[in-house]
Amino acid sequence: MFKKNIVFTKNLIGLGIATIGIIINLNYFGYEFLTMGESRFVHHFFKELLEHMTILSLIIIFPVLGYFVNHNISERDKFQKKLKEQTDFISSVLNTVSLSIFTIDPDYKINTYNEASHWLFGYNLEEVVGKSVKFLFNNSNDFITVMEGVNKNGNYNNEVFLNSEKGVIPCFLSVRTLLNDTGDVRAYIFVAKDISAEKEKEELKNRIFLAEKLASIGKLAAGIAHEINNPLTSASLITESLIEKYSNIPELNSRLLRIKNRVDVASRIAREMLDISRGTKPELRNMNLREILNDAMETLEIPDNVEIKINMDEVRTFGDYKQLRRIFINLILNAMQAMPGGGKIEIYAVELEDRVIIRISDTGYGINREIIDKIFNPFFSTRDVGEGTGLGLFIVHELIDSFNGVIDVESDENKGTTFIITLPKN
Repeated sequence: MFKKNIVFTKNLIGLGIATIGIIINLNYFGYEFLTMGESRFVHHFFKELLEHMTILSLIIIFPVLGYFVNHNISERDKFQKKLKEQTDFISSVLNTVSLSIFTIDPDYKINTYNEASHWLFGYNLEEVVGKSVKFLFNNSNDFITVMEGVNKNGNYNNEVFLNSEKGVIPCFLSVRTLLNDTGDVRAYIFVAKDISAEKEKEELKNRIFLAEKLASIGKLAAGIAHEINNPLTSASLITESLIEKYSNIPELNSRLLRIKNRVDVASRIAREMLDISRGTKPELRNMNLREILNDAMETLEIPDNVEIKINMDEVRTFGDYKQLRRIFINLILNAMQAMPGGGKIEIYAVELEDRVIIRISDTGYGINREIIDKIFNPFFSTRDVGEGTGLGLFIVHELIDSFNGVIDVESDENKGTTFIITLPKN
């Protein structure tokens, strides 16, 4: 209706303009006709005709034109009012939804952002509108993966870590494309749900299951480890004695060394099982980290093809001396096992105001992305059966956790791995 009135008004304006044109032309030609010496009767006729047409146009055309102009303005106002009401209604609905909903344009800039998004991320509408959505992604690779997926399939659904004012939030993210009449992307619609509570419940459930599993295994392992530990100690001492006695027979000496290494592996496995079964409480105190590292290094046999570089001043930290030494031993052993052909291990520590950060890096074969989240799980190992229990890194994780510390890992396949330990100073 609104469009039809516009068309009618345009036609009416055209008619008015044509009428005015006729009047102007009649005035001109009437004058010309008069100046050519024609009778006054003709002039009088034109004059009367012009007066009547002028009055007619004023009486009919312009009032009608004014009516339709006012009517169209009124229709337009009603249309705009209705459009605003619908927009406000949709906005109100979106703000009552508990899920975070926001949209971005084809240039990835945020243009709408509901109330739930504010509560989830902590940012106000004015802070995010016109800003690239990339800043919400904790990992830039996740942003690339999401947009590639939605551009290819028209939608994307997966878990992702997003940034907020309070920190990183695990979210389930759903993204859809909104297309225009020509099939081009008009906008992307994002729906995000905080799954922190679900993650915490899942983690707690896993920890309870793990505790029960370890308790059962611990009882069995303690008995086995205790029974085999004494024979292993005897075997180790006898082998050392034979190595020393037959040091002048290279072939025999080499075989004895291999036996000694296997005995040491079995002894280490037995000790790890005993550590798990005992669950000893740490004796926490302030101590010199460099002294602990030096003590750990003395118990290790470092191959000639492995270089160890230490960058650590007199750093002091809070923890259990024996357990911190065990952490260093396990991580350095893990690094050497990742470099069978030799390489470099760097140990760096820095003391900050309230915490100590330790980094242990190697140039080994690295950790596959698919398993990096599992390396601290008990009994998880990529080594051959019999080469280890998969408890080394699990014990490291549990010991650091008992100090209220944190351990993270960074790794690039075929380049190396870095373990980052953060310990409280007090």
